[in-house]
Amino acid sequence: IITPNGDGKNDYFLIDNLPEFSALVVFDRTDNIVYQSDNYQNDWSGLDQNFHPVENGTYWYVLTLPSGKKYTGYVIVKRD
Repeated sequence: IITPNGDGKNDYFLIDNLPEFSALVVFDRTDNIVYQSDNYQNDWSGLDQNFHPVENGTYWYVLTLPSGKKYTGYVIVKRD
């Protein structure tokens, strides 16, 4: 869960031991891409591609490591 409200706690989607040049794509519940990075730096704070805050809710992601291995999962965004 991320709570991007500027309090310095859980403001970013952090992935431990993230290799350099890992790609991250975050989708909303209708499979639209809301965020994409070819070199994710643990810096997604719940903003879409146009830097607008996404709505509270559950989003799914695909993380692709430089080796080509893919991981999928869910992240909850809650601003309240």
